[in-house]
Amino acid sequence: EATLQRSQVILDVPPAGLLGVQAETGVQANVLVVEDEALVRDVTRSILQRRGYSVLTADGGAAALEILDTRADEIWLVMLDWWMPVMDGRTTLTALQRLKPDLPVIVISGQNYDELVHAVCHSPNVRFLAKPYTVDQVLQAVRAAAPSLKAKARTKR
Repeated sequence: EATLQRSQVILDVPPAGLLGVQAETGVQANVLVVEDEALVRDVTRSILQRRGYSVLTADGGAAALEILDTRADEIWLVMLDWWMPVMDGRTTLTALQRLKPDLPVIVISGQNYDELVHAVCHSPNVRFLAKPYTVDQVLQAVRAAAPSLKAKARTKR
């Protein structure tokens, strides 16, 4: 189990098994992880890749929008840090939803839970994951978005 904190990462992940959408549908699931902290971004990417997900990363909102703009059909889920410099999560989320309205987004943050949950709970495609989080919590959040991912995968076959 891994716990992510601003200055500490403890990672003890069991051997990977394809537990993701690809294993269940035969279609690769691409997750875009948007996180300004390199350590958190890299560990989150590793967690997902070890479970069979294909992961793209962005170090901020502008980079995420650039990736989504050029690869929208490939991105099935975004994990979005809420508190980032330059372009914050709220601005990024609004732009992501404008580009791809049905895109599932998991907002991640370690601050101001009440304000954040209120800000994002109006959309059925947006979920919240609190930092620090464990491997299991990341996978549960991604699996919670899996019904829409599986439906998309079936239509791609």
